[in-house]
Amino acid sequence: MRSLPGLFAVAVAALIGTTQNADAAYQMLALIASNEAVPLDCRNGECAAEISAFCLQPTRGSPPRGAAYRPVGGKGITIIATMTDGRRVEFPAGDELRITAQRSHVAVRVSLTIDQLEALGATSVAVRVGANVSLLPQPIVGDPDPQTPWEIAAATGPLRRIGTRLVDNARDTVVAARMTNDLINRLPARGRIGPEARQSLWRDAEQAWARQGVTDGARARALGAYERCRDTAWGVYFTMRQCLGSMHDHLMGWLNNAYWDALKVGS
Repeated sequence: MRSLPGLFAVAVAALIGTTQNADAAYQMLALIASNEAVPLDCRNGECAAEISAFCLQPTRGSPPRGAAYRPVGGKGITIIATMTDGRRVEFPAGDELRITAQRSHVAVRVSLTIDQLEALGATSVAVRVGANVSLLPQPIVGDPDPQTPWEIAAATGPLRRIGTRLVDNARDTVVAARMTNDLINRLPARGRIGPEARQSLWRDAEQAWARQGVTDGARARALGAYERCRDTAWGVYFTMRQCLGSMHDHLMGWLNNAYWDALKVGS
């Protein structure tokens, strides 16, 4: 196995010469693996959920909301469909799964249409993200600075392995971000919820986390985000989901900054 300094030298070399041209390809992202399957909430013609992410290429521009991506490398993404007869069917995600940037580089949205769900003969669907998955932006027509094969190889190889060490394995912080993401996915995509629903959100989620071995440190950080959004968010954020999104993005942003700083040191 190569040493971390050796990985730095290879990975940072892949960043040399890239630009932040406004018309250039967006940065590649990394998905945080999910310990459990993430249910997709089905309404308004599609089934969707948010997944935590981070930027692998700080010298390229962050994606705007809605920028399309596809998974590359790692253990991939699995779709888990519950069929009308109660069977659970698992298969690798392909082009049917739409992945788009949700909030800059720290959260993406995965979705299937209701028509696709019905075509599968399923009543519900979830996704499970495997280890070390990267996301490649869909090509832009006329892109003056597309992702090169060398950049893609670096982002799915040494850069992704550095990210795994510094972000995916950050214990309490990344687990707290994943817990906060779970809270977000339990809320409606739009609109406010009442006091009773805000109070029960944590209790219902914690029952699911009990079997995942959540640490006290991660629980404390996620609880702090929940309590702030439950009690003090109104007037600052339109919905509790928006508030929790901000808390989640702060956690992932802190981890991403640590990764970027390590790349600078390694260069």
